[in-house]
Amino acid sequence: VACAEEAMELRESGISNRMVLLEGVFEPAELELAAEQRLDIVVHNAQQIDWLNTARLSRPLNAWLKVDTGMHRLGFAPEELAQCFRELRANRNIAEIVVMTHFARADEPEQSMTGEQLARFRSGLEGVDAPRCIANSAAAMAWPEAHGDWIRPGIMLYGASPIGQPDLQARLKPVMTFEAGLIAIRDLAPGESIGYGARFTCERPTRVGVVAAGYAD
Repeated sequence: VACAEEAMELRESGISNRMVLLEGVFEPAELELAAEQRLDIVVHNAQQIDWLNTARLSRPLNAWLKVDTGMHRLGFAPEELAQCFRELRANRNIAEIVVMTHFARADEPEQSMTGEQLARFRSGLEGVDAPRCIANSAAAMAWPEAHGDWIRPGIMLYGASPIGQPDLQARLKPVMTFEAGLIAIRDLAPGESIGYGARFTCERPTRVGVVAAGYAD
């Protein structure tokens, strides 16, 4: 889940499975909440390590140590990984440690960036003995060398493929449908445009239906 609020919604509905806060904690107080609710936390910056160093928690937390191998959103540089791992391993508030990263272009198997990110990830692993979590949906499907010990499937859980390859899409089964009603039907002449920016222009007489979906859906 993205944040503690999402985790609490699941806990309150009776879900007791292991959960990971993918953005980590946003303030020190959330560390005790994570401990009480048995939530794993992603650790992706030095401030979060500082908070863990001074916290007094009711139980130790499982930490997912994030490495920035090229996505450039969250995580430590590969050359910082070993030191951060040692700090967490010595911390009384930490139980299990998983090392993770995230791909930017795994849905484009023809691109070299995923291989380059894998190489950067491996370069930082010297002296680090921990389970590895690397693959998102696209990497789980197209990059077997990135499977590691854990994978993080997202969109493929719904039966949708992040990769435009028919053979991979055929191996997935959609698990849900999205339906909404028409709230208007109108007939437009050639040359009339539709919507913001007039992005679509009718080339022939066209019957258009307006669906009650999109805003806030």
